[in-house]
Order: sequence, then C-alpha cells, then structure tokens
Amino acid sequence: MNKKRHLSAKPYIKNNKTRILVLIISFSLFITMLYGISFLFSTTTETFYNLMVERYENSAMITLNLPEGTSSEVYSKQCQQLCNQLSNQPGVQRAIPTALYYDAHVKAVIGHMSFGISFVSQENIPLFLEHYNASLIEGKLPKNPGELVINQRLQKNSGLKIGDAMIEEHIIVGIVESDSYLALGVNKYF
Repeated sequence: MNKKRHLSAKPYIKNNKTRILVLIISFSLFITMLYGISFLFSTTTETFYNLMVERYENSAMITLNLPEGTSSEVYSKQCQQLCNQLSNQPGVQRAIPTALYYDAHVKAVIGHMSFGISFVSQENIPLFLEHYNASLIEGKLPKNPGELVINQRLQKNSGLKIGDAMIEEHIIVGIVESDSYLALGVNKYF
C-alpha cells in the first residue's frame, strides 16, 4: 500500500535554499523598480499639472487669430475690443490682453516641458501678478519691452538669474514668488 504523502513547503524550502533566495531577491528588486518608475512618473505628472492645469484654473485664454501680415496696431485694437466685450460678460472679473510666447522650458525628471511666457502692457503687470498670487521678492517689475520677471521655481529649475537673457533679447529683471511657474514681460504691442 502506498502511503499518501502530504505536500509541505518546508521540505521544498529546505532543499532549495538557493532558488528561494534568488526568488526573494528578484521579487524585492522588482518591487523597488516599480517604486522607482512610479516616483519618476509622479514627479513628471506634478510638474505637468502645475504648468498646464493649475495655472489656468481661474483664468481662460482666448486666442485672436488674424490674417498673416496684420499690423501690430490692428492686432492691438482687436485685442482691446475683445477684452472690452469680455469684461461686460457675467462672471468675468477682468479681461487682460495678453500675448503668449511658447518658449519657456521646465526640466522634468524625464525630458522637459514648455509653457507660455505672458506679455501684457506695463500697467497690467500688477493685475496679472495679483491674479496669480505672485509678489516681487528680488529685482524690479518689468517696465519696458524686453524685460521679464520669472518665479523662484522657474529660476531654480533653469539656473537663470537677474540679468540673464531668457528668450531672444528678453532680460530677466526680477524674481517673483508664486505657486505657479510664471514668466511675465511687457508686450511692445499693447
């Protein structure tokens, strides 16, 4: 008669210590790798959310598309008319003519992300900063076309400082403290 043998993990573990050790180490490395990948994606997602969602939660951007070759005077007049119309709409606190230049880059853990540098008239800069809850902490506010302020996070991320050129001939003249990534300058057309 055959005796029934009961299956037990103890004899298998006792006879295969090396295999079990390799299996445990492999599983531990796999879990560590998953954690590392999750961390990389979460930091990239956080940067993306701050740049693309949080920044525009309390604002709306409306683009004015005019035929190519439209003079800056016509463009400025059209923008101002649109802002005046929008200001009269229910629920709109203010409309600020803004030009966006998409060439500011933020380094993420994986690659980089671009966002728009806002250009407004010199008199609208305090309103714009107030809207984004930003305050000047170093330098001065831009007063002339070609001058920019950036926030501390962008400064640390890019390594730029006051006096550096950010894009083309736009010089950083001030640093602001803000929750959002922010770059702001004086528009030469408004």
